[in-house]
Amino acid sequence: MILRRPAVAPGLPALRRALFLAVGLGATACAGTARNPFAAPGTAETQLYVQVENQGFNDLRLYAVSSRGVESLGSVQGNTLRRLTLEWRQMEQLSFRMEVLAGRSYTTHAVSASPGDHVYLVVPNDPSGAYVAVR
Repeated sequence: MILRRPAVAPGLPALRRALFLAVGLGATACAGTARNPFAAPGTAETQLYVQVENQGFNDLRLYAVSSRGVESLGSVQGNTLRRLTLEWRQMEQLSFRMEVLAGRSYTTHAVSASPGDHVYLVVPNDPSGAYVAVR
């Protein structure tokens, strides 16, 4: 009596290898999303991302106001969108002071911001109506 191996479908070993590879890559990709709580903070955890949309025609000089003091963020031209980063290490109150070049200065309401947050500052044609949102 001769024993024979059962017949295997021709593409089955390749399918098994592909499935094993897909599961392995998926597990590896998911493992990279967890943060080690004992590791030193990375740059994403020490910065605040600020997007300024100046809808008016006037150029603005922009300052961040917090308990650390006043920090210049630079100027934003009229009718432009500008993205900025700000060193930020803990949850804190933040407001913005806007100075219209050759004009008045305005201060926004304060919001609570944490490192890694995205802050949106929208300045309409009348800067007194500017508003800040955190996401």
